[in-house]
Amino acid sequence: MWTPAVWASDILVHFYETSVLPAISNTKYEGLISGKGDRVIIRVMPDVVWKPYAKGQSLIYDDMTPGQVELVVDKAEYWGAKIDDIDKMQSDIDWLDKFTMSAAETGKINVDKAVLGAFYADVSSENSGSAAGAVSGSINLGETGAPLAMTKLNVTDIIVDAETVLDEQKAPQIGRWMVLPPILTNLLRKSELKDASLTGDGTSILRNGRVGMVGNFTIYTSTLLPWVMDGANRTYHIPFGTKDALTFAAQIPPKNVERLRSEQFFGTLVRGLMVYGFEVLYPDMVGSLYAYKA
Repeated sequence: MWTPAVWASDILVHFYETSVLPAISNTKYEGLISGKGDRVIIRVMPDVVWKPYAKGQSLIYDDMTPGQVELVVDKAEYWGAKIDDIDKMQSDIDWLDKFTMSAAETGKINVDKAVLGAFYADVSSENSGSAAGAVSGSINLGETGAPLAMTKLNVTDIIVDAETVLDEQKAPQIGRWMVLPPILTNLLRKSELKDASLTGDGTSILRNGRVGMVGNFTIYTSTLLPWVMDGANRTYHIPFGTKDALTFAAQIPPKNVERLRSEQFFGTLVRGLMVYGFEVLYPDMVGSLYAYKA
């Protein structure tokens, strides 16, 4: 039986199983959206500041009015598929299940590429470049014209440097992540410290790209990271951060999932629309490496 709400839910479930985004962001505002153009006002609580105290002194009270960040669901992707009645009759597979899996997989590619290719530009200036570090200002994460040259000998050192950048921002230890392209994940697996540094399943990668742990970072791999040619080298913008820093929301409204009979041929048309949005809530809790495989 054709039920748009169930089919939309199935596609979204498969999308979340294969996309890296739910693993590196919080999705708690997803239930508040229903279509493109929706806006969610997110309150960002300021930090409580401790101060030295001397007997008899007057106390100073900080203004704890929450800041606001707006999550705008301003992006959309659609799919459309058709199947001829003759092909359906001659097929021994469940074509609807195949469409469901295909829609989720191709949706993941488009959405992951869009988000990974955009949000690194919103990171704090102290969390990228050749002089990163809110305290030290001396951690080299690479910059245009001078990217980091990653090898199997220094890959774990560079990852530790990125973690130090988050430490200097007092970012939470829990929920830290980094996304590497496969060519650099390959270096990590070949590194001399892999047995001590890379924990997790050493033989397989989960469907969402999870590789293992290095320090407090959960390492993911993705072919969808943005890259440029810097000189003769394919150089990647490599994001890292904490889950709370980035918010992501996606929905497939059941009203936008339809099955129709074609007017041009004997067959069925299926189409659907996914709406989504993302926002960096805490720029000081995300960063970006700029590196290539040497």
